[in-house]
Amino acid sequence: MNSSPHIPSTLETEPPESRLLSTEPQFGYSKDSAQSFNRKRRLAVIASVIGSFFWLIVAVVWFWMEKLQLTATTSTHIIGLLVISFGISAASYVYFKTSLCQKYPLSFSRVNSLIATANSLLMLLYSIMDSFGPTSAVSIVLGMPTLLAFFGLTHGGSATIFFGSFLIPIYVVTYALITPAPLTLNGYQFAIGTLICVFFTFLIAGVNELNRRNQFTLIKLLNIQRRQVTIIQAQKDELDRKTTELTTYNEVLRQISLVDGLTQVANRRCFDDMLRKEWVRAVRHWQNRQATAEHLHGASLALILVDIDYFKKYNDHYGHLAGDECLVVVADAIRRATLRLNDLAARYGGEEFAVLLPETDIDGAEQVANRILEYLDNLAIPHPASEIGNQLTVSIGVAHVANFEGISEKDLIRLADKALYEAKSQGRNRVIMTSRS
Repeated sequence: MNSSPHIPSTLETEPPESRLLSTEPQFGYSKDSAQSFNRKRRLAVIASVIGSFFWLIVAVVWFWMEKLQLTATTSTHIIGLLVISFGISAASYVYFKTSLCQKYPLSFSRVNSLIATANSLLMLLYSIMDSFGPTSAVSIVLGMPTLLAFFGLTHGGSATIFFGSFLIPIYVVTYALITPAPLTLNGYQFAIGTLICVFFTFLIAGVNELNRRNQFTLIKLLNIQRRQVTIIQAQKDELDRKTTELTTYNEVLRQISLVDGLTQVANRRCFDDMLRKEWVRAVRHWQNRQATAEHLHGASLALILVDIDYFKKYNDHYGHLAGDECLVVVADAIRRATLRLNDLAARYGGEEFAVLLPETDIDGAEQVANRILEYLDNLAIPHPASEIGNQLTVSIGVAHVANFEGISEKDLIRLADKALYEAKSQGRNRVIMTSRS
C-alpha cells in the first residue's frame, strides 16, 4: 500500500472565538436596608414631634392649674422645661433628617433610650420644682404611658417593665426625700398615683410585647416569602438556562442529523427531505402555470448525481484514510460549484454525491456540472490506479424536469441515475444531460 498523496484542500480553519469574561455585579446599599432605615427615620421624627407636643400639653395643664393656684412652679420653670424639651426634640429631628445619622451612626434603639431617659429626668425635675403637687402628678400620669410607649417601640415588653421598674422607685425615693410643701400630695394620694403608673407600665409593656411579636411575625413571614421568591426565581433561572441549553443541544443534534459527519455536506436524510419539499413547490408552480397559461419562474427542478471514478481502486492504492480525505475535498469542490443559497450539495451514499438545484433550467444545471469537473481538474488529485488518466475524475448525470405531469420525485432520481450510468458507459469524466419538458 502506497502512502497517501498530497490532496489540495480548500477548507479553511477558522480561529477559535475568544471567550467572554463575565463579571460579578458589585454589591451596593441594599434596598431592604434602605427602606428599614427610612422607616426608622420617620418614626424618630414622629417621636420628636410627639415629645414636643407632650410638653405643650404639660404647659397647658400648668396654665390651668396656675389659674386654680394648684402649682408651685412658675412660668420661668415651665419655659425652661419647654426650651430643654424642644432642644431634645430638635436635636433628634436634625440628627435623623440630615446626613448626621449616616456620618455618625447610632442605633435607633440607643437614640430612643437617650430621648426617653432625658424626658424622664425632665419629668422628675418638674416634679421636684412642683414639690410633687397636683400639677406634676397629672403630668406624670399623662407622661408615663407616653414615655413607656415611646420606649417600647424598639425595646419590647420586658425592657418596658424594666424601665418602668427602674423609673418608678426613683420617683418614690425622690418623693420621700423632698421637703413637703403646702401642695405636696399626701402619702395616700402619692400611692394611688404610683399604682396608676405601675398599672400603665404593665399594660403598655403587654401592648408593646404584642406589637413587637406581631412585627417579628410579620418580618419572619416576609423573610420566608422573600426566600421563597428567591428560591423560585433561582429555580426559574435554572429552568430557563436548562431550557436554553436543551434548545441549543436539540439544534446541534438536528444539525448533526442533517449533516454528513465526514464531508460536512448534507446527508441522505437531509437530501430526501429537501427533495420532497422542492418537488411539491415546483409541482405547485407548474400547476399554476398550467392554470394561467403563463410562464412562472420556479416551475422547474434539476438534479445532479456525481460519482467518483474508480474510487475503490483509489482506496486500494492509498488506503481508506486517504480515501476519506479525498471525499472531503471532492465534497468541498461540489459545494463551491453551487453558487446559490438554495442549492443543496449532499452526500448521496459512499462515493456518490447529489446536487439539488431548485428553479434552475437545463442550461444552469449544465453550468454547475461543468464547474464541478473544472474545479476537480484544477485540483489535480493524483490517481495512478485510474484507467482514464493519472488524476481523480468524476462522472456526472444531470436530470432536469419542467413538466411534472404523471411523475414523482423518484422519477427525477431515476432520470439522473440513468444519465450517470450513460456517462460511465461512455468513458467517465464527463457530463450527460437528460430533460423532461
